[in-house]
This record gives sequence, structure tokens and C-alpha cells, in this order.
Amino acid sequence: MTDEELAALQHKRFSPVLSVQKKIRANNKKLQRVAAYEAETGQLNADQKKVVASKPALEAVQRELNELVKVFETEEADDEKRVAKKQQYEEKQVQLRINQALSNSKVSSQNDLTLLLQFLHLYSLFNPSSSHASQILPPVVANATNEQTAAVHTLFNNLANGPLFGASADGSSDAVSQIKSLQDGSHKSIVEGITFADVKQMIFDLTAPPAEVGHEIPEEEAHPNGLSLNGHDSSSLQMPSVTDQPPLAGASAPP
Repeated sequence: MTDEELAALQHKRFSPVLSVQKKIRANNKKLQRVAAYEAETGQLNADQKKVVASKPALEAVQRELNELVKVFETEEADDEKRVAKKQQYEEKQVQLRINQALSNSKVSSQNDLTLLLQFLHLYSLFNPSSSHASQILPPVVANATNEQTAAVHTLFNNLANGPLFGASADGSSDAVSQIKSLQDGSHKSIVEGITFADVKQMIFDLTAPPAEVGHEIPEEEAHPNGLSLNGHDSSSLQMPSVTDQPPLAGASAPP
């Protein structure tokens, strides 16, 4: 038996309408017996006469039961409408929550992708090609400590060579988990003295306007609803190329 059939059976079992209708049928049987006695041509005994005498009372009960069943039928119909409306509302709420979850998941994935691209740009600045070795590096890269440099290289290696899902053999986290730690600004260490939050701050300093460099990441940007760390949509995000950096004074321009 399905859940719908069980629910319908329970509804019928406890229905006031069915209960009253059962009483109507029982009362009808009594009225039928009265009619049978009335149709007899012979002499009725005392008990039969008593049954015939109860006819007015039985008819009154029958009228009351018929009126009562109409009331209950109306109430049950109203209840069914309320239940149907409530079910429709709950189904809509569930669908809205599903849509919201899908939307949040999509935005989260876009945020993760944008942050990953920004990190890869940061990593590229720590590893310029030999043909652009004379480029002017942003302060966040030029002034980076050995520990910060090591953390950027370690994180890149973990993302590039580590497992996508699940811990690796040496117990390190998978790439997806490390991207999430970077997105969340986790205080878990990448290398000694440098956390994911520190690297995220470096990315923020690289992408933020000059006036904001060195400031801590605002709370709304530490957990962005948009697609970039500084609140810009990815469609307007332009990641500077190393070739866009002005050459050092006295250096010849590349051909």
C-alpha cells in the first residue's frame, strides 16, 4: 500500500461524515422495520406496537442526521481545500529553497573559480618568464618574504599535483578543500607562519585599488556574494598581464 493510499484510508477511517452516514444507515433499518410492521394486516404485539410508536422520534433523528452530514461534508470540503493550499505552499517553498541552493552553489563555484584565477596570476608574478625578468613587480610580490613566497609555491604545487578530492597519501588536503580554505580565509597554515588567510590577503592587495593595499579584507569581501575579492563582477575583472607592467628605466622595450 502506497503512502497516498494509506493517507486516504486514515482520512476515511476518521471522517465524521462516514461516522454520521453509518448512523443514518442504522436508523434507516429501524424505519424500515416500522414500515414493515405498519404494512402487516394482523394484530401487532406490544413490542411491535412500541416500535411503530417510535416512528416520529426515528424520523426526527433521521432529519437531524441528514442535516449533520451536510455540515460535516461542507467542513471536510473546506478542510481539503485548506490542506491542498497548504501543500501547494509547502511545495513552492521547497522549490524556492532548491532554486536558492542551486543559485548559491553556482555563485560559490564562480567565486571559487575567480579566486583560483587570481591566485594563478599571483603565482605567475612570482615566476616571471626569462624574457620579462626586468618587469616591475607589484609591491605585494616585490616585498614578499621568503615564507610568503614559499606559501604561494606550496599552495600552487598542492593544487597542481595533489588529488582533486580526498586527502593525499601524505595526509594533505585535496585541491577542492584547499580552494575552500583559501576562499574562507582559513587560519590553517600552508607553511610555517603563513596561513590561507595571509595568501588571500596577498591576492586582495594585488587586485585592490592602491589606496586599499595593506588593509585587511572587509568582512563582506572575505565572504563575497559577487565574483571577485573586491566586489566586482567577473565580467569586469581584468587580470593584468606581466606584459602590461612598464619597463624599468633604461631598459629597452621588447620587440
